[in-house]
Amino acid sequence: MFLISNPRARDTPGYLRSRLRAGLESFAVALASCAAAMLMAILGGGLDRFGPTDIAAAGFLAALSGLIYFRGRTNSERNRRELLQQQERLTAVIEGTGVGYWEARVGSDRIHVSERWSQMLGLHLDPAEPLSVEHWRSLVHPDDLPKVDTVVAECFRNRDYVYQLDFRLRHADGYWVWVMSRGTVIERKPDGSPIRVVGTQLDITARKTAESALMESERKFRSLFERSPVGIALTDFRTRRFLQVNDAFLEPGGFRREEMLTMCFDQLAAREDGGPLNQPTGHRERELLRKDGTRYPVMISGIRMKDAAGREVVWSVVQDISHRKAVERELADAARHDRLTGLANRLQFMDRLKEAIDRVRTGGQKMLAVLFLDFDRFKVVNDAMGHQAGDELLVLMAERLRRSMRSSDATPGSSNQIARFGGDEFLLLLNDIERPEDAGRIADRLLKSLSQPYRIHGRDVHSTASVGIVTSQTGDDDAETIVRNADLAMYEAKHAGRACAVFFNDDMHTRLTRNLTIETSLREALGTEQLSLVYQPIVELDTGRRSSVEALIRWKHPTLGAISPGEFVPVAEESGLIVPVGEWVMRESCAALARWQKLDPDKAPRVVSVNVSRAELAQGQRLLDGVRAALDAAGLPPQSLQLEVTEREVMRDPEASLALMHRLREIGVRLAMDDFGTGTSSLGCLREYPFDVIKIDRSFINGLSAGPDTLAVIHATITLVENLGKCSVGEGVETAEQLAILQSLGCHYAQGYFLGRPMPESDVVETERTVIAPRLQLTSQG
Repeated sequence: MFLISNPRARDTPGYLRSRLRAGLESFAVALASCAAAMLMAILGGGLDRFGPTDIAAAGFLAALSGLIYFRGRTNSERNRRELLQQQERLTAVIEGTGVGYWEARVGSDRIHVSERWSQMLGLHLDPAEPLSVEHWRSLVHPDDLPKVDTVVAECFRNRDYVYQLDFRLRHADGYWVWVMSRGTVIERKPDGSPIRVVGTQLDITARKTAESALMESERKFRSLFERSPVGIALTDFRTRRFLQVNDAFLEPGGFRREEMLTMCFDQLAAREDGGPLNQPTGHRERELLRKDGTRYPVMISGIRMKDAAGREVVWSVVQDISHRKAVERELADAARHDRLTGLANRLQFMDRLKEAIDRVRTGGQKMLAVLFLDFDRFKVVNDAMGHQAGDELLVLMAERLRRSMRSSDATPGSSNQIARFGGDEFLLLLNDIERPEDAGRIADRLLKSLSQPYRIHGRDVHSTASVGIVTSQTGDDDAETIVRNADLAMYEAKHAGRACAVFFNDDMHTRLTRNLTIETSLREALGTEQLSLVYQPIVELDTGRRSSVEALIRWKHPTLGAISPGEFVPVAEESGLIVPVGEWVMRESCAALARWQKLDPDKAPRVVSVNVSRAELAQGQRLLDGVRAALDAAGLPPQSLQLEVTEREVMRDPEASLALMHRLREIGVRLAMDDFGTGTSSLGCLREYPFDVIKIDRSFINGLSAGPDTLAVIHATITLVENLGKCSVGEGVETAEQLAILQSLGCHYAQGYFLGRPMPESDVVETERTVIAPRLQLTSQG
């Protein structure tokens, strides 16, 4: 209880007079950190000093120091009791705050410690049994013992010295406890030598751990800051001046640290329209100035905060993105150029074409032309010699296009463009030509240059090109339409025999539209009654019997009417529909033969012949599976089915074709070479390939009456075929004269309108008796 307190004593910690008079034990708690001085005053009596302490009534920090004076009472016994009570009270308060205390008499080798002091270290000491100095020293961390000895020695020498020291003591469980110890000598001899020492001890392990973590965090941050590969800068938010910068921030600009710390961030801005650089914003790209005045691109992001002094600062992360920008430029350039040839690609070409169209439309340019080139037989070279050779060929082709365009007679200085469209397709844009004929003349020059042999891997390789040409004098068509039309004209050039140039006309678009309609309709027609088969007889000339029939497909569209095979079969081949169509023909033909043989075994054909396309040959295993499936479903022996392939299709891939034919022969089906004499195969092909039948093309049969040369060729062919043990068939027999000549030359079989037109399934058996036999009889009588 405070009996008397002046205003200063009350105001500094913030207590009211009434609370001090009522007794304030918590005031002792507030003065816990200077408990040693209070103990000195109590134990020594009289006047002593204390302070400073750090706690006030409102909970904020206040530095307190002062004097404690205990007046003696006349009754010494009562004074002693009150003193002991006050000591007990203060001891309880101090213990309650978690502060341990100790007392030692110099020379006794014993230290009295409080219960709380023991608890801090997990020790179970008898309060009545003092702790030996040796035991106490063994608890001190070896690294801290020298400084403990030093401050204790200073305390003994200096009369007014109060020490405060942080050091470590070993806990009973083996770990170290950080303590804050304060102490002083409270009793000395007349000569000043110490008699009694008291002190307090507070566990500050948590504080030290936090301080250590903070220091470690600061160390890590400093290490990251200095070693970061990304530039980091700390700036004053208001003045924008640099406060700290790391090496990565300095390096791109070439500034020294001392120079940078005298500058503000905005002095580095390459442009003034981007706002202040040290803004707390998300990622944004800016350009900064180097010391030499050049610019470099950066990505900046910032965060705003207050530093320890309360000043608003901005931490900015600044990444030099010069390399990324260079890569982006390279990628942008690569996106508009063909990597292999270095020519413009489709994207760039289309942009240039659109610009040219605009110039033509507005009168800034008279005419433009687009040439679409596709190299003939490139795939053959690529497959035969490998992709590396194919790439080299494309590079050589591109270089010849460059040279030819430089030497062309287009307007000098005009912005002609060459581009690789994809694969072996190239596009050329001709600007400022005067007449369409100019484009044709340039195309002819290109074709001549491109037809010269190319030296690849020590070999001469030959390849020609097919060219489609589109001109525009009005600028009415868009770029996509012009390129599409040039593509159409290029395919017309291929159909016209390749190695030529064809100008686009509207009929091509009409044919394209028609072909698209046919393709779509054919997909829908598969499996419906729109498609049907007719059968043309193949007659054995010695006996007059129909030995076999050839299945021919017909299509009757519900709105377009009858569509000839000559129109829809090429569309089917282009679209890939020829494979399912061929499988359907094979199944239906085998099924029809089985029905004929069941209806009349004597008059029914023994063999049905089916044409096989290039696409079916290319899918060898699928063809084999389809043959087996068709024969099994019809219940026919393999020799009942004959497959016809043209020599042209065989020679596209001779080795693969030969292997496939041997596998077909293993199944047991018959093989016929169709249209013999129209392709490029040698007579050796007749010996190497396992054909059973050779069908002489109708062009030779039509020329039988033209003169002795044709007759001699056919006679030689029939003789060769017979000598090889194969059968010959004359195709396209339309007159009795042609039939008679074939009979005289020893031809085995004949086929044509004179012997029988293609007929539906229902007429095949009956026609054997009513048509074919009388006509053979007629020729024999003639």
